[in-house]
Amino acid sequence: MLSGSCLCNGVQYEIKGELGDIMQCHCQKCRKANGSAFAANAAIPTTAFALLKGKEPPS
Repeated sequence: MLSGSCLCNGVQYEIKGELGDIMQCHCQKCRKANGSAFAANAAIPTTAFALLKGKEPPS
């Protein structure tokens, strides 16, 4: 199990299970979202993700 949060702890989440393959993306959206040259992402099943605290994103 993995857990994490934003810096102010207003949003907290938990991932149950293994992470998928890790990939590095260099597209403009990922660079902007991270303020970096790339973003490291790992796919997970949506059923493995739980939002513990904070507002859910719009669907």
